[in-house]
Amino acid sequence: MGRMGLVATMVSAPGGASISFTEIDYYVALMNAATRTAVARGFSLVSPRRPRAPRRGPAPLDGVIVIDPTVGDETLPVLRSRGLAMVFVGRDPHGDPADIVVQNDRRAATHDVLEHLVDTGSQRPAILTLRTFESFTEECLLAAAVWGDERASRRSRT
Repeated sequence: MGRMGLVATMVSAPGGASISFTEIDYYVALMNAATRTAVARGFSLVSPRRPRAPRRGPAPLDGVIVIDPTVGDETLPVLRSRGLAMVFVGRDPHGDPADIVVQNDRRAATHDVLEHLVDTGSQRPAILTLRTFESFTEECLLAAAVWGDERASRRSRT
């Protein structure tokens, strides 16, 4: 595949769910950083609604940045089958161990938020979330469970 100079970004979503990510500061900051980095390396960053590969021939992209991969996203297997270079922000639940994954320390952040809530007077902090089947939520829920177990263990020792 020849170099096209294009890298797509996509926020993974199961079943074609549509969410306005431009209203979420995290995604805006991530897209700004990705754009600056792509331009500095001679690439243009595009954000199609869903970067689908054409039926014949290679996709007209050099790669894809997949943000928060979700279970059930039908686009990911298509992109993988085309042999596109892919970088994931968050792990793909159906991914390959060799995938290139950029991770925030979501577990530490969840721990810090829960500790802050306790430090400021919360008696029983918790996480309330929709079941989205993406790595961000999964890791936060796991971190909250570990935090709760650690707190229970500390209380039982005192």
